[in-house]
Amino acid sequence: LTSVFPHHGVFDGKIAHPLRPPKPSGTVYARQIPWLDGVFSLDVATLDDLPLVHRWMNDPRVNEFWHEAGDEDRHRKYLEGMFADPHIMPLIGRFDNRAFAYFEVYWAKEDIVGTFCDAGDYDRGCHVIVGEENCRGRDWFTAWLPSLLHFMFLDDPRTQRIVQEPSSGHHRQLRNLQKSGFSHIRSVDLPTKHAAIMAISRQRFFADRLWHPAA
Repeated sequence: LTSVFPHHGVFDGKIAHPLRPPKPSGTVYARQIPWLDGVFSLDVATLDDLPLVHRWMNDPRVNEFWHEAGDEDRHRKYLEGMFADPHIMPLIGRFDNRAFAYFEVYWAKEDIVGTFCDAGDYDRGCHVIVGEENCRGRDWFTAWLPSLLHFMFLDDPRTQRIVQEPSSGHHRQLRNLQKSGFSHIRSVDLPTKHAAIMAISRQRFFADRLWHPAA
């Protein structure tokens, strides 16, 4: 049985939330993807992944929405900030051990988005970069997104909802999220963008078997 980190309330100077567990290392999730005939996996990011993250963040398609293009030192400091932040787990997505994506899984209550979605203690969210051009498209999206959601729901059984806050102008992503079971909660002005707050519940994900595109 998977152990659950005990609930212990803390106040971080801004908001009350549960104390978060220490971050794991190595591979935290793996799953066979039948329609791609290979294995999708998630590994906790390390500084060894800096060259990949640096290249991906300088991709114009990624920078259009992330606005993090820069030199390698900038991205080293960026990753070190993610490692030090207890509410964020940076992950590298791999397919058959080949890295293709970067994900940030976060606890929503301590994130800025938590203010706008009445985040519960164990609600989570994620930020996404698909860095490799040949790993984009429907077949890939229906592999990594449901798998990422599956990981977040399995990682802590108290997580009842997952939220995302894409730019309201990112119409392709909004359509993809809605097709994947997300509902639009509201649109808000965040410091860096006008965002659409999207959410999916644990009940919806498992009852409708949304880990598989046939659902």
